[in-house]
Amino acid sequence: MLRRYRAVLGFDHWTLSKSPEENTKLLLEQLPKTWAMNGDPDAPLELDIICHSRGGLAVRALIELLQPEIKIGHVVFVGVPNAGTHLANPANWGAMADVLVNLVSQDSTGLYGRLSSFLFYMLAQQVGENIPGLQAMNPQTADEGDSFLARLQQRGSPSDAEYFVVASNHAPDRDTLNVVSLLKEAGDQLLDKFFSEPNDLVVHTASMWAFDQLADWPDDVPDEVRDRMLLFNTQRGGPGNVRPDVETGVHHVNYFTNCRVREFIRQVLPTPE
Repeated sequence: MLRRYRAVLGFDHWTLSKSPEENTKLLLEQLPKTWAMNGDPDAPLELDIICHSRGGLAVRALIELLQPEIKIGHVVFVGVPNAGTHLANPANWGAMADVLVNLVSQDSTGLYGRLSSFLFYMLAQQVGENIPGLQAMNPQTADEGDSFLARLQQRGSPSDAEYFVVASNHAPDRDTLNVVSLLKEAGDQLLDKFFSEPNDLVVHTASMWAFDQLADWPDDVPDEVRDRMLLFNTQRGGPGNVRPDVETGVHHVNYFTNCRVREFIRQVLPTPE
């Protein structure tokens, strides 16, 4: 990206205490309004964006709700909860924390342990519905007219920005059949039972392409992103109009370590003039 673009910017932001819309307003305060190009000092800023998980909601708030005078070209959404995730619903935290505690010994990344501790802490504090960063991802709020998710989903994807999606329905890697792989499979089945539909361990798979849906997630991928998507292992309950990649082991926290994901991003982001 550094060889391809004039600048590569990263945006670190609050994920709990601020809503994605508040994150975006902070981002706009820091971005220049113009970027001198081709001898024109007043040329509008042009951006291509790669975003992961909740960061994608901040990007959509930027493009679809705030609509700044910035030219947004290509946006790659990686594991983004566009229609929310059940993990953000406080009513599910107890059951999910119990599942994660039983999987701690199987998780080399430490994600399960950190997430279960956080959920138990939040339950003890009884502050779930007062955390704007989480409520913005709670699918139970999608039918509330003034909620962040409802306003976002009612807008739909804009025609001037091209959206691309990376998504996964996680399944353990079965290359080696041993006790560890069997435990991983059992853990995946527990998580599938909690989510009740395909997921990448954190986000429902169908939520990742639900750019303009409210309560119901589509069985098929919308036409505008159907040919702009990389899906992993969706043979179990996957969409009917997309041919998935059958690679296993791809989940919410290892997308960017995957060679296919990195190559997909390189292919879909243009070489700016």
